[in-house]
Amino acid sequence: MKLAKLWLLLTSGILTFVYSIQFSMSAKRYVTALCLICLAVVSYAQNNANNSAYEKYKDLPAFNILMPDSSTIFNTGMIKEGRYSILMFFSPDCDHCHAATDSLLRHMDVLKSVQICMFSPATLSAISEFYTKKELKKYKNILAGKDYDMFFVKFFNISSLPAVVVYDKKKKFLNMYQGTIHMDNFLSNFK
Repeated sequence: MKLAKLWLLLTSGILTFVYSIQFSMSAKRYVTALCLICLAVVSYAQNNANNSAYEKYKDLPAFNILMPDSSTIFNTGMIKEGRYSILMFFSPDCDHCHAATDSLLRHMDVLKSVQICMFSPATLSAISEFYTKKELKKYKNILAGKDYDMFFVKFFNISSLPAVVVYDKKKKFLNMYQGTIHMDNFLSNFK
């Protein structure tokens, strides 16, 4: 909005100048209309710039997750159509993240065919410890690693943890949840 306010100030200065000197009325109307159009364009562009990328691009984004072995990279673009997908950004030392993971695991009967990609900015050793503690290895549909580029945070404009995003079977955005996840509402995505 700073740009829009600056443009508004500049426009009002131009209009004051134009109306204070001897211009024909049609020239004054032309300059006024031009200033208003420019103000509208600048305001629209400024408002659009504040939208998160996921609001513009509804397809599941492709980004890299470094797996705990520190050499394997999983790209989310490799997720195939035909099954729901969950992207979960977490921190191994976040209580809400532990609770959300436990809730997901308690509802594996509904989520067993859903691809779940969990990732964190934490160290690979902390992620591995979380993975082991939660016994995630026994679930073939769950992987966990490191979002080393912090792509997820930037793309989804994340403000709290855990952040969970659900995509449908065609890899189209369905919902995003941040912080505490209410499982009844969350599980309704998969019915």
